[in-house]
Amino acid sequence: MHFHESSLVITKDGLHCQVYSNEHPEGYIIVKPKYIPTDKISSDALPYRFIMGKKVNRLDLWTDKEKLKKYIDDFSRAYPHYILKSDVHSKELFFFAVPKECIEKIYLPKSGLAELMSIPYKDLDDHLKTVVELVTFFLKSNLKLGDMGITYSTLMGTCLT
Repeated sequence: MHFHESSLVITKDGLHCQVYSNEHPEGYIIVKPKYIPTDKISSDALPYRFIMGKKVNRLDLWTDKEKLKKYIDDFSRAYPHYILKSDVHSKELFFFAVPKECIEKIYLPKSGLAELMSIPYKDLDDHLKTVVELVTFFLKSNLKLGDMGITYSTLMGTCLT
């Protein structure tokens, strides 16, 4: 299976990750963790969310530099299998990566949009109605549904604001 950029991956450890590349090393998917369960690590410097009944931190790379560094160090100890070092890059650099055997669920942008478009309009919330209306507008320009996709919370159906 090919993992396109902006697909979302849920790991067996409960991490929600966004795919950040169209090319990946053998056995891994390059990602940015988006939501990380707080049962192993947490940080008050990062926003909290509740997703599917679990408290998670939302990884914000623009937070306080020292607190972020501590969180990344804690992450590396708690989830070492999601840190990928590369022989091509300097020793200080690393990638967040999901080993393929750690994938629990995959959300694909094109499949997610096709599924959304199949839901009766009356059953959608205001946000999803807006998305459907925008897609319907694009379809009038001769774009095909298979040429588009949805990402982030709309793809997962969590619509966090």
